[in-house]
Amino acid sequence: MKKAIAFALTLVLLLSLCATGFAAPLRASSQDAEAQINLIFQNFSACRQDDTNGVWFYTVTDLDHNGRLELLASAIQNNSLEPATMVWEMNADSSALQPCKLNTAGNEVFANILSDSAETYYDKDKDAWFYIIDDYYPVSGSEAYVLKNAVLLKDGTMDYGSLAYEYITSSGSSFMDTENKSLSAEEFNAIEDTVFQGSQKSGTYFEWFSAGYATQVSIFQDSYAVFTGDKAPSEDFAARRTYPKNFLTVTKNPTNENHIPGESAVFTAYANAYTKLQWGFVSPTGAEFTVDEFAINFPKSAISGSDSTSITIFNVSTDMSGWSAFCDFTDGNRTVRTNQAWLYVTSEKTVENVDEIFYTWFYDGAWVCPDCGNVCYGDYCPTCGFNLWEVWYEYYDDNAYIDMIEQYYVVDDSDNSDDIVVDIDEDTVSYYPSAQYDGGYEYDYDDDIQLMIDDDDYFVKSWSQLEDDWDLYD
Repeated sequence: MKKAIAFALTLVLLLSLCATGFAAPLRASSQDAEAQINLIFQNFSACRQDDTNGVWFYTVTDLDHNGRLELLASAIQNNSLEPATMVWEMNADSSALQPCKLNTAGNEVFANILSDSAETYYDKDKDAWFYIIDDYYPVSGSEAYVLKNAVLLKDGTMDYGSLAYEYITSSGSSFMDTENKSLSAEEFNAIEDTVFQGSQKSGTYFEWFSAGYATQVSIFQDSYAVFTGDKAPSEDFAARRTYPKNFLTVTKNPTNENHIPGESAVFTAYANAYTKLQWGFVSPTGAEFTVDEFAINFPKSAISGSDSTSITIFNVSTDMSGWSAFCDFTDGNRTVRTNQAWLYVTSEKTVENVDEIFYTWFYDGAWVCPDCGNVCYGDYCPTCGFNLWEVWYEYYDDNAYIDMIEQYYVVDDSDNSDDIVVDIDEDTVSYYPSAQYDGGYEYDYDDDIQLMIDDDDYFVKSWSQLEDDWDLYD
């Protein structure tokens, strides 16, 4: 019997995979990601699966955020409607793909991962990312389970644990936790927030493609760009599952919206076999609001389409940033809820002191958002949507290091560890303790500049000040 149906594995076991202690999440630089994607593309034929028992789909991700990209493969088997899963990850030196282990036993089938999106929870204490994905498991024509699973990739092993499940019959639904204790529909809908209380919550999107489309490297690049949030998912994506004709299920989740004040945000969701829908909103504190209640909170905005599959918020404002939208679909007997999609509204302004943001994030595992002041972990601010890596790419990937120093500042080592040496040249920027560097204040007259940041002093100096202090051109 499937692990998920037996409910033998709970999050206690799944969490045991996570290492204690915390390491800051990483993300491959744009050049390194491009090189990895090219290698995945070149080796795709070796990973391609046989489509004789269901069509296989593929997506490029970095589920564990270790900077080493993965190729995920998933299919729904025609003869059983059960999922099949394969995962490969780049090795440590990004020279080859290596298969990941699926943590299953006996005849157990790994949980479904074929989804357009997943509500995502980052536990910074365990340095673990959990992706909530529903798994449909038919028993008969009138009986089925829908399971909420948390999927985890850690140290080359993919595992999952069941949070709760819905048992569906022709007469309706009942909800249970992993110990088979009854839940209300509301408790079931919020079970992931309960289990991962205190973790940073966000949304992750996946762009799946079949082997027939995997003929150009751009398909792989776009797939990864959707995962990182640098590209919106395809609007025509539909759930790659086969459901009974009258089975109520979400086929498209709404996606995040990024805007500046005054623009319009549109959230869209679809479902199979529904008779009624209802949109709702969640505040940054986690409180749920109806459409009318949301409108009362923001009287200068207008809303249309609250009874359709697309809802539009006109004239968005910065105080809406961090709110999220969801849609409930019902067929009269049961209700299904989409994943949340966040609205980020940021003013157009220049980020100040990019060095300070980067140092704090890189060394402390956290960074302070320059737009809203939220303390963040990972790639972006979940409150307002500020993307740390957009700044990183702009100032480092373009080899504009000197320009960056001219506009921003050099700051202290914020976590009070050893002195930090910043080695800037035309190809790379590296950071390491000064104990590993015995050159002191060294420089030359080309693009190679080395700056030492003293542990005891707080440097806030422009490039011109550094020129004067160090007599760089004497």
